[in-house]
Amino acid sequence: MNGTWIRAVGGALAVLLVFLAVGGVWGWKALYDDREGAVGTVPFVVHEGETLRETAERLTAAGLLDAPWTLRAVARIEGGARGVRSGEYDLPRNASPARLLHLLVEGPLRTRAVTLPEGWTASQVVATLADSLDIERAALDSLVRDPLPRWRQGLDLAEGVSLEGYLFPETYRFARGVDPTTVVGTLVEAFRAVVVDSVEARLESSGFALHEWVTLASIVEAEVTVDDEFRRVAAVFLNRLEQGWRLEADPTVAYAVGKIGDRLTYGDLETESPYNTYRVHGLPPGPINSPGRQALLAVLWPEPDFDAMYFVADGAGGHRFSRTWEEHRRAVRQYRAWQRAQRDDGSG
Repeated sequence: MNGTWIRAVGGALAVLLVFLAVGGVWGWKALYDDREGAVGTVPFVVHEGETLRETAERLTAAGLLDAPWTLRAVARIEGGARGVRSGEYDLPRNASPARLLHLLVEGPLRTRAVTLPEGWTASQVVATLADSLDIERAALDSLVRDPLPRWRQGLDLAEGVSLEGYLFPETYRFARGVDPTTVVGTLVEAFRAVVVDSVEARLESSGFALHEWVTLASIVEAEVTVDDEFRRVAAVFLNRLEQGWRLEADPTVAYAVGKIGDRLTYGDLETESPYNTYRVHGLPPGPINSPGRQALLAVLWPEPDFDAMYFVADGAGGHRFSRTWEEHRRAVRQYRAWQRAQRDDGSG
């Protein structure tokens, strides 16, 4: 006979002999019958590399087991020392040792909700995922900066291009300590799910490559704060591209100089960078954030017959749109007057 099999059988027989010695029926009930009295669940974490013995001792300390040996006994009876999965669980207070073992081997892991807002940069996404899921930031960052070949192929990304723009903004649920590749792959697949047949057909007729589409959508995303303006802002930028104008989008400069969300200076606008759309024509080399569904669709379905070429903040969260430079200058003066009024009354 195989020596391993003999040892396993011998171990199981040894456990059974213990049961017989202390009362077989009581021993069996102690392992397989749920406990009485306790209700509800308790969060419990099995650490990476933890042994069954260590897990059993911590379960006992948490009040979920009457004694560590009960979990190990079930493991021996059911086929050798069964390894438990690392991760976070919600374990019933009244579970028998057998049910606890089954949950720790095969049961559902506790998940955490992670919300990634529209317009976040890849760096912001990586930091939040790492902190929320207890994943090494370096592992996530490496996958984003150097995507796997299957992701490059699915997104038609050239070598050296990162996943900036393709980490789709959504609320996700992941188990604590989930594999980084699974996390990044889930975000990429969520982006690809947006590209349904109708979107793909519209993209082909637009004249944009996929990367250009996402790049422009990211600029629209960064400019818009009011939902009903996505298609109008997209139309303005498309009008500028059609006329051969520079986009002159502040968010691209903020991305270039690392001042996302901060006020830009005139010096910033002179920065030499392919992302500075005040100095270069056309689109920047790639996205500046992760655009959401509205921004992506707005680029393909902009406001029809909207001939505005300019926009400026209106002080109420939206924008004033203008067709001519003179109209735009008046709108800018109105906005600056509003800013001064805000400063004067202390609310700005």
